Amino acid sequence: MSRAARLAARRRRSRRQRRLVSTLVGAFAITALVVAVVAAAVQLSPHESSRVAALRARQSALRASAGAADPAPPFVACGANRNAVMNSPYTTFAAAKTAFPNTSYVDVPAGDNSDLIGQSFKITPHTTYYFEPGVHTIGGGQFGQIVAKPSDVFVGAPGAVLDGQEVNAYAFTSGGSGPNVTIEYLEIRHFVSPLDQGVVNHDADSGWRMAQNYMHDNGGASMILGDHNVAEHNCLDHNAQYGFQIFGDTVTVSFNEISRNDSANVESSNPGCGCSGGMKAWEARNVVLNNNWVHNNMNVGLWIDTNNVGFDISNNVITDNTAEAIIYETSYNFHITNNYIARNDFVQGFENKGFPNPAIYISESGGDSRVGTTYANSEVANNTLVDNWGGVTLWENANRYCAGAGGDNVCTLVNPTVATVSTCGSTKLATQPYIDDCRWKTQNVSVHDNSFSLTPTNVPNCTAANDCGNTALISQPGGCPSACSPGDPYLGDFVMNNITFHQNNHFSNNTYKGPWQFEIFQQNTHISFSGWQGSPYNQDAGSTLTP
Repeated sequence: MSRAARLAARRRRSRRQRRLVSTLVGAFAITALVVAVVAAAVQLSPHESSRVAALRARQSALRASAGAADPAPPFVACGANRNAVMNSPYTTFAAAKTAFPNTSYVDVPAGDNSDLIGQSFKITPHTTYYFEPGVHTIGGGQFGQIVAKPSDVFVGAPGAVLDGQEVNAYAFTSGGSGPNVTIEYLEIRHFVSPLDQGVVNHDADSGWRMAQNYMHDNGGASMILGDHNVAEHNCLDHNAQYGFQIFGDTVTVSFNEISRNDSANVESSNPGCGCSGGMKAWEARNVVLNNNWVHNNMNVGLWIDTNNVGFDISNNVITDNTAEAIIYETSYNFHITNNYIARNDFVQGFENKGFPNPAIYISESGGDSRVGTTYANSEVANNTLVDNWGGVTLWENANRYCAGAGGDNVCTLVNPTVATVSTCGSTKLATQPYIDDCRWKTQNVSVHDNSFSLTPTNVPNCTAANDCGNTALISQPGGCPSACSPGDPYLGDFVMNNITFHQNNHFSNNTYKGPWQFEIFQQNTHISFSGWQGSPYNQDAGSTLTP
């Protein structure tokens, strides 16, 4: 079983872990019945429902009302104004052969290619396939697909389109035995991947390169990234669940436009599943997400979720997503720097009153040198945040730990042979090293030299009563949504004390403009800026607030 398939079997157990203060935060809103019904669905339609269309219209109106002057995006890959780099320079088969030298070559004409490339035995390794201009299809069955072999190249002429006809589930698969594949200059559309799966590199194979492609109106995710994958200069637009997902080690995602994904509004039929947005990463390591334009996605822009390590999220423009710009959840070691982040979380923020819904949400995540030295001192630094629903929230769910009710049935990475689902669910939990190593911790996080600007009239429904304009360092009293683990040591104020005073979390040298509020220690405990800066909290040394 491929790594992608193995993770797919449990990935939807991880979900946004936060609720209003009156609710036990670890409780899951989704029932097993709903999960079973949706997971059993064969296809996920890439077309918008009327509700999704209405929400997108609302988001567009909100952006217009904000009137902010955003910087130029790092790269425009979609639409009429897309960068010329997106246009294939390979106007002839001979040009493609010269650019992509290989052992053999196949010229693929437009039309039905099911007898040429739509069956596994037709594809040979170390072959360059050149797609002529026009629309290409690969057969009429659900499992018509291109099964790539090692070192294959698939490159498009100007106007080359690979169309799934709203019938084929996948465009490019490999069964995990097709490394080092290149896919460039193709429009890939109308594939209907099942929920939680992907259209391109379905099996998360290693060494794939996807560049200058237009992947749109597909089911599931448009692509999956595995070990040593590179995705750059792609338009990932209007896909039903995600723009893409990451499962690999050493992955680079640069200069892409990631827009209008979750077009099927997956969360509406799976409340609280945490399973849609611009992108999601699972158990990935050493990932660079830089110089991307991430905008107008339903749900979260960039979501790093569950046992990821070593992410550099820098120099992106992230705007107009209905939920947070960035979530870093139950993961480790990050560097979130020099991003421009504007007008995010208007919808999620208003609908989830009672929680400090932020633009950047650090949830049970932080630096730990035991899982890697890169970014062991994690930071959120030198970002510009303009008219988002909130700022930065550092949160640690008191009830979320390995074997706990909010633990998603997986365990931490810091001491994997000792801290296991079994030992963390036993009476050992209250002793060392289990009391520390069974938890994902928000620790060793520095939030510094950021600019936070908020004009409430630019953010509809933005009032203090609606919890708009918050920056927070909080947990909640520990409790058990169901049966407690034996000897559960995290009850009461244990976690609130640790995240606030003992886990090396600091805000400093930030600039706040607007009516910002500050939450500390326990969810919904608001204090003044002077109280936030003063003893015993001592946050935001060197920072300024201009109301």
